[in-house]
Amino acid sequence: MSGDVPEDPGRPGDLSTGSQIPPRRSRSSRRPRRVWSVVAALSAVAFLIGFGVAWAAISVSPVTNRGVGNYVHGTRLTFWSQAAVWTSSIPSTVPATLSTTVATPTVLPATGQAYGINAGTAGDGAVQWNFSEVAAPPHNTEFEILFTVATGSTPTNTSVTVFLETQAANPGSVQTFVLYFDAGAGAVVFDKATELTEQCNAVGSCP
Repeated sequence: MSGDVPEDPGRPGDLSTGSQIPPRRSRSSRRPRRVWSVVAALSAVAFLIGFGVAWAAISVSPVTNRGVGNYVHGTRLTFWSQAAVWTSSIPSTVPATLSTTVATPTVLPATGQAYGINAGTAGDGAVQWNFSEVAAPPHNTEFEILFTVATGSTPTNTSVTVFLETQAANPGSVQTFVLYFDAGAGAVVFDKATELTEQCNAVGSCP
């Protein structure tokens, strides 16, 4: 099945108009604390082995958003889950960058906000992830997210692992956190984007 990915005029993408892959089906995970979400190249082959995999195919140029494939959602962390992912751009007010040091994770504020996965420049092409945090998460719990983005007609992978920590008190309602991966300036071709989230053993001690 193929066709144009629906565009949302209220979200940035095409470096000006967003595109989001809709959920299609689900599969449970064998590792309940881990979720792997993948936006894969059109020619890629996904092997769903060992734990839940979220998979979709998308190929994006600065002019046209097109995609084929499906979305398989794996088991999430109980308190943190991916809500959406699409092509975007870094906002004019560049968000603070998340910690990449396990000993000093970024502590989530009580109110959801935007962060950079890597250092960002306003207007650069980006992959944007929206994550939801529940109203009553476990307190002071560290978790890590491995992001990998491949760009270019001959794809080049860039990976970044960030470390976050939940609040010391309940935020009281569901919060949305928006994370941006800066993919560079000019015409950007997105080949794939993945995120793998895992809960740590303790603050400062991750797998």
